[in-house]
Amino acid sequence: MTKTIKLLAFLSLISLVFIGCDSTGKLCGRTVRGLRLCVSTNTLSLHVNAPILIEFAFSNNSKHSISFWQSGFFPNTLIDLSDPRRKPVKLTPEGVRLRKTFSPGGERDQNFSVTLKPGQRYRIETFDLRRMFEMKADNAYFLTITYEERQQDGWQGRITSNEIRFKVESSGQ
Repeated sequence: MTKTIKLLAFLSLISLVFIGCDSTGKLCGRTVRGLRLCVSTNTLSLHVNAPILIEFAFSNNSKHSISFWQSGFFPNTLIDLSDPRRKPVKLTPEGVRLRKTFSPGGERDQNFSVTLKPGQRYRIETFDLRRMFEMKADNAYFLTITYEERQQDGWQGRITSNEIRFKVESSGQ
């Protein structure tokens, strides 16, 4: 029995390494050229009439400093939300407008460099998913965020966050 418990503990630890935690223990997506993207919500059960807030952060998983471009939320960031059948959730009118601003190598109104030391995190603004997606009560959803950048003089590539699953409940529950 003790060997089984030790084996399970070992496998749990190994799975965290492969899934990918940053230095704070938050789950993150796969490391690409030293950078990881981590998405979270404060609860996995949300109410349809309340803000549905997500937070995402970059994490430097390398042994050297990494610089990347930040230009607000949408010019280099995609939010993907799918229903239990893995079909994309319908965008709100604002969601359609925001999705059109995605342009990883395009012109930017605001653009600034962020440099992360090894193990350091950079948290991006919290975002209410209701602004972008038409979500229904009593439904489960799957969320990932993708950052893609092709601007010169910084990290270039495409990274996808960990996937989170959450449920939107009717406000009476």
